[in-house]
Amino acid sequence: MTILSEALYVGSVGAVVNVIVSLLVPLIFTPTAKQIKPPNGAASLSAFDQFMHMIVHHKQVLPMSSFIVFILVTLTMIVASTTGSQSL
Repeated sequence: MTILSEALYVGSVGAVVNVIVSLLVPLIFTPTAKQIKPPNGAASLSAFDQFMHMIVHHKQVLPMSSFIVFILVTLTMIVASTTGSQSL
C-alpha cells in the first residue's frame, strides 16, 4: 500500500467514525438542553450551556454539519498520515 492510499484509507475510516459520533451526540444530549434560543445571546451562557446550545444547533443542521465534519476529519487524517511518515 502506498503512503497516499494508506492515508486515504485512514482518513476515510476516521471520517466515517467521526460522522457516526457526530450523528449520535446530538441525539444523546439534546433532550437535556434547557433552552434553544438564549435571550442574551450564546456568549452570555456558561461553558456547559454554550456546549449544549451548539449541540442543539448541530442537530438542527445535522446533514450539513456532519458533512463538514467528514470533510475536515478526512483532510486532517490525510495530512497527518502523509506528514507523519516523513522524517523531520
